Amino acid sequence: MRIPIYVNNQVMAKTDRWGFALLPWLVAYNRNTVRLDDVAVPVDVNVDLEERIVVPMARSAAFLRYMPASVGGATLVLTHHGGQPVPQGAMVTVNANPAAYEVELRGEVFVIDIDYPAVVHAVWSGGKCEARIARPPADTPVPRIGPLPCKESN
Repeated sequence: MRIPIYVNNQVMAKTDRWGFALLPWLVAYNRNTVRLDDVAVPVDVNVDLEERIVVPMARSAAFLRYMPASVGGATLVLTHHGGQPVPQGAMVTVNANPAAYEVELRGEVFVIDIDYPAVVHAVWSGGKCEARIARPPADTPVPRIGPLPCKESN
């Protein structure tokens, strides 16, 4: 994955296969803005794309570290009795993790960092249910899982 690097809004370099890049021609003793181009970043990788300011001394170097992290998320499609989608606005938690995610249209919810096997809990006014996912779909960075039958729980 070679990611373009902008310095002062001009493409100055691309990362190599290990993620390193040399940025020549930085203006000494002046503010240089450095940022990554997010178009080349795969959808299953999360990188801090915030612009950074570098003020190098003459004939010196600066080291910037961008820490990519894999996103282990998934889009879940939840249904309850009769195959009806879980209502929009329902709150979903996974594996008793305190992070809650809101169900959008047609029972769909995007969940970040899901570990398998997973137990999914959905709660809305007038109901709650539980679904289980044994293992992730193969060879898909951000899978779409479902429709998952969500059984009523107490």
